[in-house]
Amino acid sequence: MPVARLVIVALPLALLAGCAGMQHAMEHYTGIAPVEVAMPDDTYRVFDKPADNRIMVTSSLGSAAGQGALKGLMLGAVETTPPLPRFQAAAERYLKDRGRGGCAITQGYLLVQPQFEFRYRC
Repeated sequence: MPVARLVIVALPLALLAGCAGMQHAMEHYTGIAPVEVAMPDDTYRVFDKPADNRIMVTSSLGSAAGQGALKGLMLGAVETTPPLPRFQAAAERYLKDRGRGGCAITQGYLLVQPQFEFRYRC
């Protein structure tokens, strides 16, 4: 019975966390055109807010669709989002390619799969 109680408490919290991440992305990045950054493993989409020193990085649309389909086939039992360092590398490449190579990522976290946000300082 303790497992059932854990699921009853954890599931709504997980859903709320996902909603909060999506709401954050929509509030901060709506209207910003993504820039594609080609990396060896994928072409990432970068949304930059230089006034806020923040960047959101997402997988390419094709990769995101594939990750979602695989997760669905596995009933969510398999983590399909690539690890944070891959997204951070794309953010760093984006900054470097735009003449902001002196900027440093100070913080990174998952907003909602597969979208990571990074804070940076220049």
